[in-house]
Order: sequence, then C-alpha cells, then structure tokens
Amino acid sequence: MMLASIRVCLVMGALASCRRAEPPARTESLPELKAHTATSSPLPSETKPPPPEAAPQPKREALPACVSGAFSLDLTGLSQDRVSERFGPPSEREAYRAGERGGEFYSVLKNLYPSKIPSNREVPIEEWTWTSGECFLTVWFHRVNGVWTSLDDIYWHKDVAF
Repeated sequence: MMLASIRVCLVMGALASCRRAEPPARTESLPELKAHTATSSPLPSETKPPPPEAAPQPKREALPACVSGAFSLDLTGLSQDRVSERFGPPSEREAYRAGERGGEFYSVLKNLYPSKIPSNREVPIEEWTWTSGECFLTVWFHRVNGVWTSLDDIYWHKDVAF
C-alpha cells in the first residue's frame, strides 16, 4: 500500500504534500493512474508552464581602461545603491572605524574625519573595491542622514605606491 501511495504522489506531482502526510490533490484509482503512466501524455498536474523570461539585467558601466597612476571617478555623494547599479557588486567589502586606518591611501578619511577630534575615530566607514585587470576602484562610504553615501573614490593601478 505504501508503494502505491508513493507512486500516486510521484505520478500526480504531489510528492511534497505526501511527505507532509496530506492526501494527494486528486484521487484517482490505481488502474486509472496506470493507464496515465502507460501513455506518454502527462497528467494535468505534471505540465509545467514555460519558465518566465529572465528580467533584463541593467547595463553595468565598464570601468575605464587600466593605465598606470590613480584618479577619481567623481562618485562623491552617490548612494551605495547607485554605485552598485553603475558597477555591479564589488569584489571586496570591508567595514571599519575611521580611526582604524592610516597612511596616504586613507588620507581622504583623515582630512574629512581628523583624529584630533576623538568622536571622528568612531565614525563607521565602508570600503568597497572592484577589480578590473591590474586596476582597482575603491570607494569609501559614510552614513549621512541615515544613508550610506560615497565620501570619495580612487581608481588606481596595482603598482601605485601609497
């Protein structure tokens, strides 16, 4: 009897409901099911609608040609959503406090949030980086009025020494 019940579930495409000990959606006798199984035409519950067409992916902006040096793409003030729409998801994300970074690469943080003011050291920063060949786009975000916005960006070649 258990084998017949499983066969009913499989043939009718209601295996999930049978696993939950629910009765199958249709109740046909076993001889009728064997007749359906013997033919090549599927049961109505087995027909599947065609897959929906994939939603068109938004056109991503290509990063500039990778050349030596470093420059800004002028992304200051853009939200994380807008930057993500333009370039897709970053290859790396990092979160830290402004006071946790130092050096020339992070000079924009030091200029905007000087460590002389103790509260600046605790400002949350998110750093997103995209890779394009031997170049990288790094964008720093901070929260302004509850929205993560870009405070600066740099597009740089891997050989630039900061």
